[in-house]
Amino acid sequence: MPDGWEENAYVLDYTHALFLATDTNFRLCRRNVGSAEDVPFINGTGYFVNRMGLIDHVEKWKHLKQEKSDCVSHDAVNSADTRETHGMDVTGIVTIDCARHDCKRPLGVGELQKGERYVNVDYILHSTLHNSRAWFIDMAQVTWNWLVPKFHLIAHVLKCRLNFSFNFERDVGHTEGEAPERNWGSLNPLASQMKEMGPRNWRDCLEYHLGNRNYKKKARGGEHILQKFKAAIPMRAAHLELLKDFETSLNAAEIAAWTAEVEAWESDHSQPNPYEPKLKPLMQRDVRLCLAEEEKAEATRAAALGHIRSKLTAQKLLLQGLELEELQRKLRRDVHALGQHATSLQKAKTMEFGTSLQGHISRWTRNAEVHLLCIPSLAEVDAEAAPENAQVPPPYDLKIWMPGRSRSDRTRSASLVS
Repeated sequence: MPDGWEENAYVLDYTHALFLATDTNFRLCRRNVGSAEDVPFINGTGYFVNRMGLIDHVEKWKHLKQEKSDCVSHDAVNSADTRETHGMDVTGIVTIDCARHDCKRPLGVGELQKGERYVNVDYILHSTLHNSRAWFIDMAQVTWNWLVPKFHLIAHVLKCRLNFSFNFERDVGHTEGEAPERNWGSLNPLASQMKEMGPRNWRDCLEYHLGNRNYKKKARGGEHILQKFKAAIPMRAAHLELLKDFETSLNAAEIAAWTAEVEAWESDHSQPNPYEPKLKPLMQRDVRLCLAEEEKAEATRAAALGHIRSKLTAQKLLLQGLELEELQRKLRRDVHALGQHATSLQKAKTMEFGTSLQGHISRWTRNAEVHLLCIPSLAEVDAEAAPENAQVPPPYDLKIWMPGRSRSDRTRSASLVS
């Protein structure tokens, strides 16, 4: 740390702020073999916390019930108290890394006895902060900003994606919080070999590999950062020009209002979130849910009247039509991606896909003429509108006459016939 770094309030908040990231790995487990008295060679002086200290802490607070996640159904958290651990002494490890420098922290790794329990994580968090500077240890004075790593955030609900995103947080740069995740790729191949190890060898083996990763990170850090600088400096200038060009096309008053909203929210998250969407887009899964609800209501009415309903319902046909439209888009992309030098195998696969899709569309149209009353007239209009000796369009251009077709499509086809 440079001399006098404490005097600069902004530097204190940003440049030298501590970024911590935590994650668990359930592949690095260990069976209940060996002796518990077999103390690791490095015990509480390396990357792993003191083994007996962690066990005593977990035993002391084992009566606490794990809080359920109110976001996603995260099984590792919600089932931590009920997870079956027969024959296992360690079900995984939890690590707390420096997310800014992607390095393992001292006393930042520990074992899990069940699922992802907060008791274990809290002990490891306090252990890794124990030897930090006094400014970081005074929890009452530290501003804790809790964020979800970018790779994991997509699985969370909208509320989390709005309030705990690195993309919306000030002074984080391109930090994404996935430092622990990048280390699992090198450690996971060890899992099957280490599963039958005793507690001492298991810990010592992981200590060596964690230390090796930190050493490589430090040894290659200068070269890596230099490459980043060489790429970032010209790209910064290019993106700055793009931003200026974009802003010139917007109203200055709107930019000022938007900036004020963002700065107000960044200073106080109780203010309205400017990133929150005003409209909820209608997704295909939402349409599917509505159709399923309609089908359920119709089935209930039919059962009450003693009617026998067909297995192929209008709702199922609509879903099939949506899927066929998606397949058409996929086929169109594949055909346009072939290029001039496509291989025979690529052409054959695309042609087979198109032939199969054309058959599916024909069968769907025949079924739709029975179950969707609007289809016959539209299909006839489309057939009559086609000129004589017209070529059959490719499968990705075949019309699928869904009930939601725009009025303009229907009017256009009718005018061609007239």
